[in-house]
Amino acid sequence: MKVTITLSEEALEAVQDLAEERDLNMGEVIRQAITTEAYFDDLQRQGKRILVEDEAGRQREIIFSQAITLGSVARLDEVRRPATSVGNPAETMTRS
Repeated sequence: MKVTITLSEEALEAVQDLAEERDLNMGEVIRQAITTEAYFDDLQRQGKRILVEDEAGRQREIIFSQAITLGSVARLDEVRRPATSVGNPAETMTRS
């Protein structure tokens, strides 16, 4: 099925960057993002936690809000960058 979507400039740039990095087309990047989102949503609905560990062993919990929009794709770089903050190893980062 063919679908047309409208993305912000930042979201489009993020999709294009991922497509280039992974040698995929933009449609496949978006399909993978949807599959990943559905997987994480299912885990959280089951009461499970999603943790990211940096090179120093500090863990951060990723919390996905119930109302994630395509505009949040523009903030993927926040999730993709290594943690730079110092402090509580169980910091919480939200994406909304």
